[in-house]
Amino acid sequence: MRYETLCKITEYDYDLSDSEFVEYARSRGAMNTAFTAGSPHREYVKNYWLTEADYIADQRKGVSHAQLYEGYRYKYTEAERRSNWKLVRLARAKLQDCWEIYRRTVEPTPKPVPLGQATLF
Repeated sequence: MRYETLCKITEYDYDLSDSEFVEYARSRGAMNTAFTAGSPHREYVKNYWLTEADYIADQRKGVSHAQLYEGYRYKYTEAERRSNWKLVRLARAKLQDCWEIYRRTVEPTPKPVPLGQATLF
């Protein structure tokens, strides 16, 4: 799905506690964009009710600061953090798209109920 289309997805109901869905999403490459398991970024992908304001206010390493490199931990600028938030949103959107496809494949399509004349009156 194109970037512009993914950015339009703003409502989510995917379930990362569903191990079958997670495996399905992994097989479709959707988990590759969802960051490393256990990372603060994955938490923002999993808990899709968390907002950009929550993300910007988060002072944990990995969100506000980069990995330790040569004894120094670089602090992200606000612009860099907003760019990282876009990645969280894209991961959420990709998972939502995957979730909707997954649900259609695992949930049986309801069969129409035949309505006879006796049923109509």
